[in-house]
Amino acid sequence: MDALKNLRVGTRLGLAFALLLGLLLLMAGIGAMQAKAINYYAEYYPDNILPSLRVIHQIDGAVSDARRLEQQHILTDDDKEKKALSARIAKARSDLQQRLRDYEPLVADDQDRAFLNKVRDGLNGYLAAQDQVLKASDDGAADPTRQTAARDLTFGPARAAFTPVREAIGAWWGYNEKLAATSTESARAAYTHVLWIFAAVSVVALLIGALAAVLITRSITGPVQLASDAVRAVAGGDLTQRLEGGGRDELGQLLSMLDDMTQNLARMVSGVRNGCDQLNVAAAEIAQGNADLSSRTESQASSLEETAASVEQMAAQIKANADNARQADQLANHASEVARAGGAGDFGSMVGKLVGLA
Repeated sequence: MDALKNLRVGTRLGLAFALLLGLLLLMAGIGAMQAKAINYYAEYYPDNILPSLRVIHQIDGAVSDARRLEQQHILTDDDKEKKALSARIAKARSDLQQRLRDYEPLVADDQDRAFLNKVRDGLNGYLAAQDQVLKASDDGAADPTRQTAARDLTFGPARAAFTPVREAIGAWWGYNEKLAATSTESARAAYTHVLWIFAAVSVVALLIGALAAVLITRSITGPVQLASDAVRAVAGGDLTQRLEGGGRDELGQLLSMLDDMTQNLARMVSGVRNGCDQLNVAAAEIAQGNADLSSRTESQASSLEETAASVEQMAAQIKANADNARQADQLANHASEVARAGGAGDFGSMVGKLVGLA
């Protein structure tokens, strides 16, 4: 899992598809090998079993024809017919030798070859006895006693040689039928074996594919889910989220950048909060200064009011003084005039008024 985190997402997906293709190729290869095993039996039956049975049947037919023609040769007295039968017997014997040669490449095993040799040896013995029969039959045209000898030979030594040959051919046929049955059973067993192997390989491939799919999917969806949860938490105001990249792929880099972004946002918000706190302190200080200023302003206003009252009083006093001074000036002027005029009584009266003004 840790190794996957260090691979790029594209590389991981490429490996997943490569694994899938590899498993398909593996299954195809195993299927081809197992199909080859089945094909061996499928080809063996028509290429060996059937030709072997056909050749054995032809050998049996040729032997039977030679035996039948041999007896016809004895029974006929016509020289022309004897020659025709001799030609047919020669052909049957030639066919026998050809069929024996044809069977050589079809020999399945040592026992099959033993049957071939046994039939060949038996045929040689029978054909040697047949030669004596045919010679006696040919001589019988000139000597009737030879015809009797020919019959004795055909039902004596020739039959004694012919019967084992037919029995050997029958046993040979039976053995090839057994080979056919064994081949059929082997093909069936191979087919079952192929099914089991293919099923086992399919299960293993399925498990490997499922495990790889789970690991690769989790290696991609896990970081994406972490990033989604972190973004949701940050959107909700939680800036305490911390993300561990844990890999050198795109998703690990994304988580690292989200973590850096969250930390930067936290520092920015902390700075804003500190600024707000400083603004609050400054505002409080300004409010306190305003309160002090208001108090001082009110105090100064009272002082100004008192000063204004004093000023008014002083103004009133000054005005009164000014009036008194004016009157005093008038009285002084008048007193001066009175004094010049010589009126002592009036001058004393004026002085008394001035003293009263003072």
